Amino acid sequence: MIFGDPNAFLGYAPTSAAVLGICVVFLAGCLVTAWAGRVPGQRLNVGILLYLWLALVGVVLYRTFGPFFLGTDGPLYDAQALGIAQKMSGELDGGGLSLRQGKVGWPTMLGVVYAVMGRVPLAGILINCAVVAVSAAITQKAAVVAWGRCSTVRLLAVFGLVPCFMVLGPSLMREPLCWLGSAMITYAVVHRMRLGTTRWAPLLAGALLLLWVRTLLGVLVIGGYLLGYLFLRLKNRYGWSLALVGVGLLSSSLLLAAGPALALAGQDFASVAAGRTYLADEVTTGFAQIPDYSGGALGLVTVALKTLPPVALGPFPWEIGFSGVWLWVLANSVAWWMVLVAVVQAARRSRRDDVVMLCSIAGLAVLIGMSAMLTNYGIVVRIRSDVLVMLAPVVMGVAARPVAGPAAGTGHPDEPGRPRRRRPGRRATAPRAAAVVERVPVLAVPRGADSGGAREG
Repeated sequence: MIFGDPNAFLGYAPTSAAVLGICVVFLAGCLVTAWAGRVPGQRLNVGILLYLWLALVGVVLYRTFGPFFLGTDGPLYDAQALGIAQKMSGELDGGGLSLRQGKVGWPTMLGVVYAVMGRVPLAGILINCAVVAVSAAITQKAAVVAWGRCSTVRLLAVFGLVPCFMVLGPSLMREPLCWLGSAMITYAVVHRMRLGTTRWAPLLAGALLLLWVRTLLGVLVIGGYLLGYLFLRLKNRYGWSLALVGVGLLSSSLLLAAGPALALAGQDFASVAAGRTYLADEVTTGFAQIPDYSGGALGLVTVALKTLPPVALGPFPWEIGFSGVWLWVLANSVAWWMVLVAVVQAARRSRRDDVVMLCSIAGLAVLIGMSAMLTNYGIVVRIRSDVLVMLAPVVMGVAARPVAGPAAGTGHPDEPGRPRRRRPGRRATAPRAAAVVERVPVLAVPRGADSGGAREG
C-alpha cells in the first residue's frame, strides 16, 4: 500500500490508550537503549542516539506512507498479531488463527502489545527501533572486545544510514529481532575467542530468539559458528589440512540433518522447490539464471553452490532492470560490497586473526545455506543484513581510534586493545625490556642500589 491512510488501523484502539501506550513504549525504549549503549571511555551513547534517529524516521514513514508500505509481510504480521490479541482477550477461539511454523516469534510479541493497548502499529514500530539500537550497541561491545576499539562513525553509518536498516528497522517486519539474535550470538562468540570465557546469557538468549523468530536462519547462524569454531581449533592444533578435512566431514554429516532442520521451519524439500520457482517468477528482481533443483539434501548443496555467486556478489550488470525495486537493491548492495572490502582489509591487517576468520566462516555458511532457497535479490538484501551484523565487529574495528578505559584492555594481555598476534618488530613490553637490561652489564643497576646511589657511583 503506497500513500495509504496512515491512521487506517488506529481505529481499533481508543485514542487515549493509544497515545499513552505509545508514550510508555517510547520512554521505555529510551531507557533500554541508553543503558545498552554505555561503553566505558565513550562519551557518545550510540544506543540512545540511534534509537532517536530511527524513531524519527519511523514516524515520518508512518505518517507519509502508512504502516504497511513495505508490502505483504507487514499486513500479515499485523493480522496475525491481532488474532493473537483477540485470542488472549477471549474474542477468538483460535480456530481461525494461522501462524507459520518457524516464524511465530514476532507476531506473538506484537500480539501481546496489541492485547495490552489495542491495535497500534506505531508501538510495534517503536519497539523495532529500540531493537535495532540495542543490536548496534551489542555490536559495538563486540568490536571493543575484539580490538579494543570501535569506529562510532562506521557503526552509526551502518545501522542508521544503510537503507535496509534505516527502512526495515522502523517497520513491522521481523528483521530487527533477527539482527538482535545474530548480534548477541556474535558478541558471545567473540568474547569466547578473545578472552577465553563464554557469556552464556547472550549466547543462549540470541540462539533462542533466532530460533523463535526465524528458525531456519537460527539453525544456519548457530551451525556456521560451530563450523568456524571447530575449524579454528583444528587449525591451531593440527594445521590447515586436517582442519579442512574435519570441517568437510562434519559438513557432510550435517546434510543428514537437512530434512529435520527444514521440518523445524515448517518446510520440506518439495516446498523449497516450489518456493524457489515462485520467488523467481513472481518478482522483478529474480536471478538471471536459476539452477534446477533435483530434490533431496544433495540437490540443495548443488543448488546452493551454483546460486552462491549472485547471493554473495550480485546483482551483476546484466541482471539489473529499470524499476524502483532495483534502486532499493542497488543501494543496499553498494553498502554490502563496501563491507566485504572492509572485511578483506581487516583480514590482511590482522594477518588472518581468529575473530576475523570465525565471523567470515560463519557468515559464508549462512550465505551458502540460504542460497539453496533464494532466487531473487529482494530477499537476498534482507539475508545479507543478518550476515552484515555478524561481520560488523570486524568492520568496526578497522581504522578506528582506540577506546580509553577498562573496556580497551581486552586484546593482548601485554598491550591492551591490540590483537593477540604479535607483529614482527613491535617494541618489547616492560617485563621483556627489564630482562634485556639485566643481561647487559653496562645498563644493569646493582641490586639494592637506588637511583641516587647509582648517580654517586
